[in-house]
Amino acid sequence: MELGPKDLEKGSVLTARRDTGAKEVVPWAELPARVPALLEQIQARARPNTPEVAGHGSAGGRPDGGGA
Repeated sequence: MELGPKDLEKGSVLTARRDTGAKEVVPWAELPARVPALLEQIQARARPNTPEVAGHGSAGGRPDGGGA
C-alpha cells in the first residue's frame, strides 16, 4: 500500500499486488473490507491446490487429515 500527501487529500490509498502487478485506488471507507478480500485473493492464487481442513490448511500434510 502507498499513502502520500495527495492520497490523504483524496481520502484514498493505492494498493499494489506483487503477484499480478495490479494497482487499485481504494477509498478510506472501503479499506477495512477491501484489504481482507485482496489478501484472500492473493492467498488463493498462491495456494490453488492446498486443501483446507477446519480453516487451518492441511493437517500434517496427509490427504486423510491425519498427522504425527
